[in-house]
Amino acid sequence: MTFLVRVRGRAEGVEIESKKGVTDEAASCIRLLLKNKAVGAPTADPVGVTVTFSLERPR
Repeated sequence: MTFLVRVRGRAEGVEIESKKGVTDEAASCIRLLLKNKAVGAPTADPVGVTVTFSLERPR
């Protein structure tokens, strides 16, 4: 997942770069959860962010 953070501290241009074992619908849902949400103040304007994470089924 990649996005920009500008002075206002929100995730902008959130995109799923790649996915494995996750449906398109689930990836879209995850993208929408972060889109335009507050993520903190950047150290410079703008800052490019790349996030990698894994999902696991509950046991």
